[in-house]
Amino acid sequence: MNGIEKPGFTYSSVSGVYSTPESTDFGRTVADGWNLATGTLRIHHWGGLGTSTVHVSDFYDVTGVPTGTQVVVLVQMDVAAWAATDGCGGTGCAGYVEGRITSPEQTVSQFGVGHTFGGLVTFGFFVGSYVTLTAGTPTPISFQIDARRVPGGSHSADGVGTIHFLGLAPGQTVVSCQGYVDPSTPALPTSWGGVKARYR
Repeated sequence: MNGIEKPGFTYSSVSGVYSTPESTDFGRTVADGWNLATGTLRIHHWGGLGTSTVHVSDFYDVTGVPTGTQVVVLVQMDVAAWAATDGCGGTGCAGYVEGRITSPEQTVSQFGVGHTFGGLVTFGFFVGSYVTLTAGTPTPISFQIDARRVPGGSHSADGVGTIHFLGLAPGQTVVSCQGYVDPSTPALPTSWGGVKARYR
């Protein structure tokens, strides 16, 4: 189940695409949501207490090899983030953004901290995990981004994650139930049976 949890708002759905209405914070367009066909997810925290989270899951397979072949790939989520405040006079002048990847093999996470004493600061990081994909056997992989203020501040924080699969050999492609295709152009969401029929 995909979802968003943040102070004053929760949402869950099995849909591969969802977005809240766009708003503006510190002159930037912000929203919460995900698009599994393009491999992106986004969360915005408006400052104050609590944590804002977006989490998504999909089933991934590898094509271009015989059924049953195991292929080890690096699944990586690049996170572009920013933090901002109207003013901060002491400790805690920062926003915090964390990314997480969970596969049947392990859970890995990484975070970034945007230090600011007023105004807006951008930062970025990535989180990566080696995953073994078995051709013809879809593998569940989940992605999550959290955003919050560092204690002592009252900061907005924003994170946008972009999913990639690295280490594929020529002719190999990662596809998903929700229409993700790497390394080519994302396809429209379809049934898993349709994905398998198309790539075999």
